[in-house]
Amino acid sequence: MGFVDGSHPCPAQHLVPSGESGVHYDPNTSVESNAFVVWKMHDKVIMQLITATLSPVALSCAIGSKSSQDIWTRLKEQFSTVFQTSIFQMKSNLSLRKAKDHLAVDGVYFPDEDIVILALNGLPPEYNTIRCVIRGRENVISLKEFRS
Repeated sequence: MGFVDGSHPCPAQHLVPSGESGVHYDPNTSVESNAFVVWKMHDKVIMQLITATLSPVALSCAIGSKSSQDIWTRLKEQFSTVFQTSIFQMKSNLSLRKAKDHLAVDGVYFPDEDIVILALNGLPPEYNTIRCVIRGRENVISLKEFRS
């Protein structure tokens, strides 16, 4: 998790000769750090694990990522925000149970009474009597009662 959340950052790529802290990097004489090589190897495996679990749409967000943290950040930015318009559309969706489940995954509470209201609004005119009885109740009808 440290690779993904950034708490285990990539070590320096090249070693600085001991006792020469003021020496500038010289690509001709520098030595690649073992810690860097091992970190990159682990990060590449994590990147492969993440991308192996992604849908094609999500995978398109990961293209061009340089690290597992970069992939995770891109995915989080793309999919963690629930837009008000998508909430409205999902609530209006006829497959209300499926919409409720999708919203719950995103942390949006969709009470059963909203499902009842939407279902009543979608009934044809011949159900006006039932609609009036349910709306006129003193207590809100449960989804289970409504189904029956």
